[in-house]
Amino acid sequence: MTFRPFAYTALAVLLSACSNQAGIDVANIESKSGGEITQSQRAWYWADVVDQQPLSAYDHVKLSNQTSYHSEYHWQDGVLSEVVRQGSRIEAKGRERQSFRTHLRFDSQGQAVYQQDKVDQQVFPLTPDAIADIKQQANHVITTLLNSKSSRHLIQGFWDGKQFLSCHRRFHYALDSDSKATLANKATPTYVAGLGYTTSQQVALKQILDIDAQRDTCLEPQVLLEK
Repeated sequence: MTFRPFAYTALAVLLSACSNQAGIDVANIESKSGGEITQSQRAWYWADVVDQQPLSAYDHVKLSNQTSYHSEYHWQDGVLSEVVRQGSRIEAKGRERQSFRTHLRFDSQGQAVYQQDKVDQQVFPLTPDAIADIKQQANHVITTLLNSKSSRHLIQGFWDGKQFLSCHRRFHYALDSDSKATLANKATPTYVAGLGYTTSQQVALKQILDIDAQRDTCLEPQVLLEK
């Protein structure tokens, strides 16, 4: 199995976020990453912020009901301006998997001025509650990242039983003893995602988001907005 890491940088994701926002100094942009796991979902988060104000954010979410999706969010002057979400879910009646793509644009007051919800090539209107839920999820991504413990971030890589190949830096790290114990009985090689800390030589995973021996690629922000 050949693993394909990626190098996530602020600039790579920032290009689309800043194209419509003049006067932003790239040097002031802070890139954040994180995630969370609950009884109903596993989530990976990325964002670029300036002075605690969001510019752009991305997520990858897996729900317990077999729904999974990627989202791309953009803000203008601190107000959510555009959202694109793409994924798939199980249709309730026929139990068949459906693809979906949702696209929203908002004015400076936060009102939706454009909406499209496409499910298997059919277009449906979004309810006010659905729009409000998407806006809340966008804010949740930013709130989660801004409130995360200092220097704690998303870590992805592949564990071979001895070393951890980081997706972010393409570098082999040792794991701390607690992380090794957590992965001791897992099949190797395996993809691992978690929240934790990285030093020059070692990775410490404080919370595991996912372990998947079938995955050979790293998750990264998905640019969904068509230019």
